[in-house]
Amino acid sequence: MLADWTLLKPLGCFAFTDESWIEIGGTQRRQKITQPGNSNPYDYVVPLYKLLFSLTLSARVTIGYKGSLFIWEKECSEERAKNIEELWKENDDKRERIADKRRKSLVQGSMEYQELEVKNAKIREYNHIKESIAPRKRSRRPKWEFGEEKLSRSARERFDWFMYRKEVLHRLVYPFLQKVKEEKGMDIWLVEDNAGNYTQAA
Repeated sequence: MLADWTLLKPLGCFAFTDESWIEIGGTQRRQKITQPGNSNPYDYVVPLYKLLFSLTLSARVTIGYKGSLFIWEKECSEERAKNIEELWKENDDKRERIADKRRKSLVQGSMEYQELEVKNAKIREYNHIKESIAPRKRSRRPKWEFGEEKLSRSARERFDWFMYRKEVLHRLVYPFLQKVKEEKGMDIWLVEDNAGNYTQAA
């Protein structure tokens, strides 16, 4: 279905973003070596060099447009502390938002209450049709329905989802998409792969 939907869209309405690493002096990854059969593996040994430094690059592109290149620089201790404090504040706001949704879901007529009722009605209908199937589906509860994952950063000081969201998505990707949308006069769809930074930032 997704492929059929995509083929109906003009190619120019898709924008692509990705990131890559450039490693100088060595590599952090184990190298894969291919050798002929019945050969001496010691003839194909690759020496290991100490990694001097690496660059994380991020870029975005669509037909007729190229976004600016982003080169990540490691946070200093003050920047990291500030970013962690920012994330704590975000988690505090999230906890308050979750608690508010759960309270509202207990009030008849509220949007949250109606949302639960719609889902629970479908569960009751399923259970009625599938009476012989065990275990039966349990009705949704506010604690289950109105919950969000607590956000945390990577323990390693690297380019993680938080930095991708803050430095790339908000400062570069979204303004780029908005500019292309306004100039082309069409909706622009962002295409990303399933890299951890992208999925968690989403």
